[in-house]
Amino acid sequence: MMPWPSRGEIMTLRCLLFAAAASLSCVAQPAFAQDSLAADAKAFGAREAVLRPDLSADGSSVVYVTPGQGRTSVAVVGNLDTGKFAQVAGSPGGKMTLRWCNFVSASRAVCRITGLNTDASTEDIIGFSRLLAINTDGTEPKQLGQSESFYDAYLRQFDAAVVDWLDGTDGKVLLERHYVPEEGKLGTRLVRQKQGLGVDIVDTKTLSSNPSEEPRDGASSYMSDGQGHVRLMMTIDSSHTTGTLSGQASYHYRTANSRRWQLLRVVRPDQARFSAACDRCHD
Repeated sequence: MMPWPSRGEIMTLRCLLFAAAASLSCVAQPAFAQDSLAADAKAFGAREAVLRPDLSADGSSVVYVTPGQGRTSVAVVGNLDTGKFAQVAGSPGGKMTLRWCNFVSASRAVCRITGLNTDASTEDIIGFSRLLAINTDGTEPKQLGQSESFYDAYLRQFDAAVVDWLDGTDGKVLLERHYVPEEGKLGTRLVRQKQGLGVDIVDTKTLSSNPSEEPRDGASSYMSDGQGHVRLMMTIDSSHTTGTLSGQASYHYRTANSRRWQLLRVVRPDQARFSAACDRCHD
């Protein structure tokens, strides 16, 4: 099994969040020479100045991602009452990129980092993503997905995604999390058995959690009704003999007063793309 990312890289993710405010500049831009190639690069290769802005629930603060020097990206939090802006997180670019940050309370945000890593055995380049929480002063970064284990049975490219931001005031979110079982762990009964995509209510400050949906092998994504209740689920079908994905997706829904999943639609590879919306979530 290939560790993904390595323990050192996880520490890098945490350390870069601490170091960003002191080491990165959110306003500096590289100078371009006035030759044709540099002018073209400036005109067509410049990154957007503001990415994925988000307001706090009380409307007093904004957080967004902006380019730093070179390939770096920086998360900036601004107090709209005082006009003060500060850098709270960042990424160096290259193998890791900070994509966005959103408030989960007035003093804490959740951020997405994506990156690329190389399989040492095959030299294949494989993408990964990680979801982290951090205070708006740049302290207490914590990874929100299931903690990784040396005995993980397989590669963990994706760890977690937000299903519902809830009220955005108490630091809690509804997360879908990828559970990976352990194998080869001898001399103990404390072996992880859960596998697949589940949904938990997670306190981003303490990491305490309560299950909303038990992990389900084959589940691909969940949707809520915007009020903290999981109401839609997509599953991806695979071959029972080889485990190969068939390309067929099934959409399931549940009514407001039921925990039973009902089939909404099956989409086969040769059919037009189907976009699920929560139209039945208010039934």
